[in-house]
Amino acid sequence: GRFYCGWLCPVHTFDVLKEKLFRNHPIKKRTVPKWLKNRSAGTIFLALFLAIFTLSMFLRIRPQIFLSFTLIGIAVSFVFPSSIWCGLLCPWGTMFRFLSKIAPMKLAIKTEQCAQFGKCRVICPTESIEISTSRCEIDSSSCMRCLNCIMACGMNAIELRADCVSKVKNTPVVLKESK
Repeated sequence: GRFYCGWLCPVHTFDVLKEKLFRNHPIKKRTVPKWLKNRSAGTIFLALFLAIFTLSMFLRIRPQIFLSFTLIGIAVSFVFPSSIWCGLLCPWGTMFRFLSKIAPMKLAIKTEQCAQFGKCRVICPTESIEISTSRCEIDSSSCMRCLNCIMACGMNAIELRADCVSKVKNTPVVLKESK
């Protein structure tokens, strides 16, 4: 699912490299329009992508649709925060968002260990982390499993979990990081 987004996607890879190159002189990003923050924008963009793809197959035209969408994603990442492309507009990300609801592996915050510094939330490219006094949560459907949050958390409060329940103790099965 969203593993592709965090580790294989060319747009995300380009965005990470761009951030490292321009670390000392960050590119000023525009604020995101409200209509674009709506998750239905991703569904509409996915429908557009599928319509163009289907039409090109029907007409036997071989446009470089994947390359075109990759270039659009790179252009969007220069103008807006990466969360817009990765979290809302990318057709693959939208498909994976639906599939990640049934994904076997999910990131979870151990609320008892969370000091609520917010480093994880700031570094998250899809803005999938919510930290407040009432709850600490990672939205699994938009999380792209890049693991930046785990590296940013100084409290070891975030872990990758198998999304199943142990029949013995009725507790989540937790995969520990080897040291």
